Amino acid sequence: PAPRGCTLCHLRPCLRLCLPALAVLGAAAATDTLLYGRPVLPAFGFVRFNLRQSTGASAYYGTHPSHWYMSAAFPAVLATHLPLLAVGVREATASERRLLAAPALLLLLLSSRPHKELRFLLP
Repeated sequence: PAPRGCTLCHLRPCLRLCLPALAVLGAAAATDTLLYGRPVLPAFGFVRFNLRQSTGASAYYGTHPSHWYMSAAFPAVLATHLPLLAVGVREATASERRLLAAPALLLLLLSSRPHKELRFLLP
């Protein structure tokens, strides 16, 4: 048991999940930089192209109404991932369950953009 009032103890679940993610992102950035021959972060290019409103470039490939992820795409993706989601939520601690806010916020962000694709919801 952690000592009472331990502030780092509240960060433990987040660190346990974020550190591996940062390691994977770092490895991907190193690999992409090596293969492109210059520092590059393709994930940021994806965000810039698909989420920035000023360019409007992604709308060239089609648009959907804001409810499309919830009414069409999310049910299609959730059908295959529901068992994994259920096990993950069941096994998670209360503090880890709060991390479900991150995908919910991502869904809201993606829903606010006119260009939507099913692949944006895939892991």
